[in-house]
Amino acid sequence: EAWDLFLGKLHSAKGYHWAVEAAKQTGTRLIVAGGWRPSFTGSIKYVGEVDGTRKAALLARARCLWNPALWDEPFGLVSIEALFSGTPVLGTRRGALPEIITPEVGALADTLDELIDAAQTISRRDPEACRDHALRHFTHRAMAERYVALYGRVLDTGRL
Repeated sequence: EAWDLFLGKLHSAKGYHWAVEAAKQTGTRLIVAGGWRPSFTGSIKYVGEVDGTRKAALLARARCLWNPALWDEPFGLVSIEALFSGTPVLGTRRGALPEIITPEVGALADTLDELIDAAQTISRRDPEACRDHALRHFTHRAMAERYVALYGRVLDTGRL
């Protein structure tokens, strides 16, 4: 059976409650993995903090990852981990998420209702496209090469 995943700190700024509310409204199975112990019922399952192989398994098997950040997420590592796993991402247009999530690998929205609508077609994303996007932009080598280029520009021009 297909299910969605929220993975991260269960803090309101991370928007986990949007993923929970969407699951309640649509009846979609949702797995919530992260800090402190909330109580959920129905189609929502809390599995506690995860890492290593358990995290990898959850990411790889999820229909999508919810990252509905309600703050200016500075990097979005969990979204990048999902993409490496071939899992598309639903996120908000906050912080770094618009730089990470393209229409080929996920969907961005500004409201819960828009995210619920986007979730209806999220499984049309190709897992291979998700992995390719992550490999092209977020390996240690790709990121280091971009940093070196950026530093070179700053040294040459004195500005970003």
